[in-house]
Amino acid sequence: MNVLIRIVAALTFLLALTFAHPPTADAAQVYSPAGRPGPVNLNGPMVTGYDFQTRLADGRYLTTKSWEASGFSVGKSPAYNGSQDIVAVYALQRFVDGRWTTWVQRQYSGRTSGGAITFPRWVYSPPTLQDRRYGYRVVYVLGWFVAGTNQHLGSESIIPSTTADNRCQMRFGTRCDAYWDGIVF
Repeated sequence: MNVLIRIVAALTFLLALTFAHPPTADAAQVYSPAGRPGPVNLNGPMVTGYDFQTRLADGRYLTTKSWEASGFSVGKSPAYNGSQDIVAVYALQRFVDGRWTTWVQRQYSGRTSGGAITFPRWVYSPPTLQDRRYGYRVVYVLGWFVAGTNQHLGSESIIPSTTADNRCQMRFGTRCDAYWDGIVF
């Protein structure tokens, strides 16, 4: 249990450090690499936004929003040949008052002794309506450790572009367009 607490604390620190350095306007970029992280391959757009409108009985429309992070595949760190634990944090952020703030996050972990680990997609549908004035993005924070220990092998954050912003079409069941490494509104 102490190992898990230390891993979460280390990743939380890395996540906070990452946001102190705003990304440039390029495709997805790796930030704050430390140690010797393994290879990461994105499974699709970092974030896709969905807008849905439902017509109510009184003729008004109810608009709901959700986001999907596509996940990724991660290989072992070259720093160690044995089994490794890989911890991943998906952070859904909003652009509020001129800066990115983490709104909600999800953590996954896995162990590998050879092949890559595929981390799942994550869909978040908030329980309340969301203000469309905010920009949203997903940031991935990854950490590699010797299996069953807190011995750090490597870490990095993957941050999307801030230029691939796009607006959603407001039709029933319409999927918002998303670009590889993009942000959505």
